[in-house]
Parts: sequence; C-alpha cells; structure tokens
Amino acid sequence: MKNIMDKSSRIDSISYIRVISLFLIISCHILQGLGNKWAFWINVGVQIFFFMSGFLYGKKQIEDIKHFYKTRIKKILFPFMILYLIVLFLEYNVLKHNYSFAMISSGFLGFCGFKRCIRTISHTWFVSYIMLCYIMVPIFQKVFSEKNFKNNLCNFIVLVIFIQLLQEFFVINIKSSWINNFIIGYFYSKCCDDKKSKKIFIINSIILFILIFPFAIIFQEKLDITTPNIINSHSNLFMQYGHVLLGTLIFWILYYLFNKMKIKKFFVIDFFDKYSYYIYLTHQIFILFSFSLLSFSKYLLLNIIIIFICSIVSGILLKIVCDFILHFLEKIYRLCFNKFSKIF
Repeated sequence: MKNIMDKSSRIDSISYIRVISLFLIISCHILQGLGNKWAFWINVGVQIFFFMSGFLYGKKQIEDIKHFYKTRIKKILFPFMILYLIVLFLEYNVLKHNYSFAMISSGFLGFCGFKRCIRTISHTWFVSYIMLCYIMVPIFQKVFSEKNFKNNLCNFIVLVIFIQLLQEFFVINIKSSWINNFIIGYFYSKCCDDKKSKKIFIINSIILFILIFPFAIIFQEKLDITTPNIINSHSNLFMQYGHVLLGTLIFWILYYLFNKMKIKKFFVIDFFDKYSYYIYLTHQIFILFSFSLLSFSKYLLLNIIIIFICSIVSGILLKIVCDFILHFLEKIYRLCFNKFSKIF
C-alpha cells in the first residue's frame, strides 16, 4: 500500500510542476510584452519541461517504437498543426501577411524551431525540439541500457559533449543545449536509481550551476566585468546552460518538496494539467505581436486576466477540435481498412 501511495504522490508532484512551469512560461511572455528585463530570469519553464519530459521517459521502456512515435505525433505534433493552420488563416485574412510555400510547409511539419516561423506562434520552437528528443528516445534506451552507473555516466558525458560539438562545428543548425536538457532528465531518471548516484548527480549539478550561472548573469545584464576571451566567445552557451541547470535544480527541489509533503492533486491542478500543452500552444497569441491584448484596456491587471481567460478558453477549444478531427480521421481509416480487407 505504501508503494502505491508513494507512486501516486510522485505522479501528483509531476502535475504540480507541469502547471507551475506553464504559469512561468505565460508570466515570462507577459513580462516580455511589457519590456521587463525579469522576463529572461523567469524564462525557465521550458527548461523544466525538457528536464521533466526526459525524466518521465527515463522511467519507461519503449517496446513498440512505431506505436510510440504514432502517439507522440497525435499528442504533440497534431495539435500544433491545427493551431498552425488557424493562425496562418488569421494572418493571411486579417493581417494580410504572405509567406512562401517553403516556410509554410516546413512550419506546418513542425520545423519552426529550426527555420523561420510565423512570428505569432514563434514560441512553438519547443515543439520541434521536443519531437526531436522523442525521436531519439530509442537511441537513449540503448545508450543507457547498462546497470553500471559509472559506465552510464561515461556514456552520458560523451553523448552530451558529442551533441554539443555537432552544433559547435555547424554540423546541425540547432541549439544542442535544449536536446541535452532532455538527456540530463532522462539520465537522472534512468540511471540514478539509488541514493549514492542521486547524490553524485545533484552535487555535480549544483557545482556546475555555481560555475556557469554567474556568467549567465554577467552576459545577460551586460555587467562591466572582464571575463576571458574564450568565455566571451561562448556567451550564448553560458546563458543557455545556465537556464538548463536552473531548470534542473528547480525541478528537483519542487519534486523533492512535493513528495515530502505527499501533496495530492485537486480539481484546479487536474484541469490545468490536462490542458497545459494546449494552453501553452495558444497563450502567446494573446500576449505578443499583432493579436496582443496587453493594451486592450488602460488597466494592466484586467488585461492580464483577459489574457489568461483567452488562453484557457482557446486551449480547451483547441483540444476539442483536435479530438474531434482525430476521432473523425480514425473512423474513416477503420471504414476504409474494413472495405479493403473485404476486397482482398
């Protein structure tokens, strides 16, 4: 009974962290829309999501890869595609914006994180990266298949450095730090299954954070502090990995505290947990750029409340539309499959 309760508590903890991350992301974009410099420091919700996703998949064993990819496309890519078409329609008819076929097609297929994207939903770069991480999950399973922690740690270090070098030598046009963000979560969940290995992971994460984050502050705040040229030339990496490590530590602290408190979900958390991804997809539309509601009235608090309401309602509607279309497509597929099976 105790194990069942502990497992339930861990699941509930993840739900709380997911909701907190969502509100951090929305708050970040509101501050960004207001031109507030604190937007950068609150902008850690996505890094928590990356770590959390890796953490959750590190606890699973993917046996049917085809089914795994199919479900990820349905849950992650398909809602994005529907939103993309809606925003494209609005931009073309309301804003009179025209885009090239190459940009439209690459964006629709989920490559917004790697190529130029419709500005209204530029925040969906996350979709590109998380889908790439999911594609690589079967590879991670093989890399971290050993039971020996030291061997897995060596594999982890080599893998993280290798992926970063791909970016450094322009082999791939992506930010490797976000992929490594997922790998860190995956490694922690998959390989740190005893107190000793967890302690090693956490202590090293804290040490790296102490070493890297001060430079992230220096570069972001443009402080008049002299730093070595080799560090200056990689300022973006220090800021990116500063956020990765901050997201890692925030996740671990929240997860530890929520489990200690044996916190349980209630209907509000359950609701936002269910619709979090859909609200994430739609929220920026109402905050930044052409459809922003930040200046809807002269009362900022009222505008923020309206933004939250619009984000929640649009997220719910997006999920309803996606579920309806998926159900319709699956019904057609089954109908066609039955007809062809009868013929042959």
